[in-house]
Amino acid sequence: MLMSKFHNPDKIKVPRSFWAVLKWKLTSPKPPVWPKKVIYTKDIPPSRVNDDSIRISSVGHAAFLIQHQGKNILTDPVWSNRVGPFNIGIKRVADVGIDFDMLPKIDFVLVSHNHYDHLDVATLKMLEKRDKPVFIVPVGNEKTLKRPMPNSKTESLNWYNSIAFADFKIHLIPSQHWSSRTPFDINKALWGGFIIESSKTQICFIGDTGYDKKMFEEIGHRFNNISFAILPIGCYEPRWFMEDVHMNPREALQAFLDMKAKFIIPSHFGIFQLADDGYNQALEDYEQSLKDLNINSSHLLKPGEFILKSSDLF
Repeated sequence: MLMSKFHNPDKIKVPRSFWAVLKWKLTSPKPPVWPKKVIYTKDIPPSRVNDDSIRISSVGHAAFLIQHQGKNILTDPVWSNRVGPFNIGIKRVADVGIDFDMLPKIDFVLVSHNHYDHLDVATLKMLEKRDKPVFIVPVGNEKTLKRPMPNSKTESLNWYNSIAFADFKIHLIPSQHWSSRTPFDINKALWGGFIIESSKTQICFIGDTGYDKKMFEEIGHRFNNISFAILPIGCYEPRWFMEDVHMNPREALQAFLDMKAKFIIPSHFGIFQLADDGYNQALEDYEQSLKDLNINSSHLLKPGEFILKSSDLF
């Protein structure tokens, strides 16, 4: 039987109250103006990567195509032009990095939580119709998928539970966040991140999270072969309001160090204006933090860009 409410590892109470939201909107300076449209290149990925190499392509925001050992995996896929209920929410400023008709057949779709910029029903329905993938979600989110897609193959996991396939194992890991799609379902579905584990390596993906050193060190202790950590760096201002649920770039890099991963790929920046950080602020703060922390194992991917690493490099 599902819990009526889920909570964070240290029971940090989120989301903020209505009055805190009102304070943010009334007291913050006018948000920086983002560009209306940014043009990036488009990736045309291969149908499969059949060896031990890893190819990771940025679709934009928290959506990535991960190709490894013959499997195609999508994280938090959003091909819609807006994120929000009834498709009337915030408009994207950059198009997706892979056109949908150029997307190879998808085997697995990982959805980290139910916020509209991560769980986009329209996109999931397109994937279900075309590819019939396995959807893997935190507990409680299967209801959101099953309503529009009653015949979909959907698996739900609790933190540190896993599901095994022929060549892969998918683990759900904690994140410090919250969930809601309406005012009436706050924290009634779980949130989290994922570890994709193959015979060769582990890949970490977290859609949204605040910084919790103990949590990240525990993830690194349980999974000690993480080659790539895809971690969010944007949507973090004002700090007093966002710090419990969204890391800033320096915290994301510290989380990467806590987990002892080999490479970091930043996400969650430059697509949807969800907070008060400026368009380039996350990347500028990220680059400065890389220097401050003396980290040289970062792969920054803008939409349409990809990395391909052979197994001897990770």
